[in-house]
Amino acid sequence: MTFAPSANFVQFAGNTPPNVPTVLTNLWGSYRNIGGGPMEIGGAVRVVGDRQANNANTIVLNGYTRADAWVAWERDRVRVTLNVDNLTDTAYASWSDVFYLGHTDPSFFYANTLMLGAPRTYSIMLQTRF
Repeated sequence: MTFAPSANFVQFAGNTPPNVPTVLTNLWGSYRNIGGGPMEIGGAVRVVGDRQANNANTIVLNGYTRADAWVAWERDRVRVTLNVDNLTDTAYASWSDVFYLGHTDPSFFYANTLMLGAPRTYSIMLQTRF
């Protein structure tokens, strides 16, 4: 995917749009009824390739790999899930703001804005069906 020549993007024609990874792959799976019981374990892996961080393609965000896991217990209409996101506590930039990234005025509050991915995170989820 590249910018097509247009009145708005003449100087960027042929460049890759920002925040579009070279590769994006997701793989997830789970195993239920462990030992015949109401348990499930699962995991997911996301691979995100390098991305351009601005329209001019002068700044590159490095690719990253993130892994998540969960264990769940389910009985009747109730499910309780323990999630661990970003198992390896990988530090990564998930997004860049093309209007502010590369801004050279240090007094500008939003200069060089990136969104960092969440660190290792634990959560518990309770679901019920009616």
